[in-house]
Amino acid sequence: MRIVNRVVRGVLTAVAVVGAVLTLQACGGTDGPTGLKGFVPESANDVGGISLPDIGPVGKGSERPLTAAPGDLLLVYFGYTSCPDVCPTTLGDIRSAIRRLPAKDRQRVEVAMATVDPTRDTAAVLRGYVGHFFSLWRAYRTTDPAALMAAEDAFGASSSVTRAKGGGQEVMHSAFTYVVDDQGHQLVSWPFGMRSKDMAADLRTLLSSNQGAQQ
Repeated sequence: MRIVNRVVRGVLTAVAVVGAVLTLQACGGTDGPTGLKGFVPESANDVGGISLPDIGPVGKGSERPLTAAPGDLLLVYFGYTSCPDVCPTTLGDIRSAIRRLPAKDRQRVEVAMATVDPTRDTAAVLRGYVGHFFSLWRAYRTTDPAALMAAEDAFGASSSVTRAKGGGQEVMHSAFTYVVDDQGHQLVSWPFGMRSKDMAADLRTLLSSNQGAQQ
């Protein structure tokens, strides 16, 4: 799934791209082998070797792996702050999912947004945006296109930013949220429109299975 945001016209058009969906090998669910409601890769997808500058309150601009803290989960999303609809909706749904968890479990879920539009998403803008949604968060920002592409490729995400006629920008980006553990394994991904109660159900399942790593 890719999302096309036409900034010039102020109109958001959602486009499903077959290739992006095919990178997800299997779908979980209540009837599936995993019991998860999101998409589960058939083979382990390891993103542990990927890092980007984290301008959040902990990273403070230093390179930081896109992996969770020990025993915890990290939710990774590639988007941008000028997105008129999909990004704020997704982050709002994630926030609602986390709020459905018991207090002790909420402290084990961190959210990371990596901007695909670093020109407009300055450090201050990105920090304010992500911090508006979450109390535990990271904000990844790189001005190196190769580094961003490498991170996106590792997750199966993609994006592009092009100048449109009239001086605006056209931004295209995939619209999945990726759940990663402390070993850098991508456990499940959620498409745009995933219900917050289903996200919460997946988080409960994964946090329960990862409980041993915390002890």
